Amino acid sequence: MNVDFSGVWKANLEKSNILGARPKAMMAKIDHSDPELAEMVITQLNEIEDLLIFRGLTSGEEVTNFIGSLQVRSRSRWDGS
Repeated sequence: MNVDFSGVWKANLEKSNILGARPKAMMAKIDHSDPELAEMVITQLNEIEDLLIFRGLTSGEEVTNFIGSLQVRSRSRWDGS
């Protein structure tokens, strides 16, 4: 049985190693129903909020997401599967 990562996750920024400007806050909302994985990440830097939305499949199938205008391809799967 695989873990369900659904929920709202808040980053502990004091214990995080972040490249670039350190945000004031960062949280992720994850909706996970195998094999679909959807993640919405909100980062607050000063008074500006940045929103990123990612979609993934835990089946190992390639998916395409965008970070601004940059196209990013990735694969994800459970370790040992």
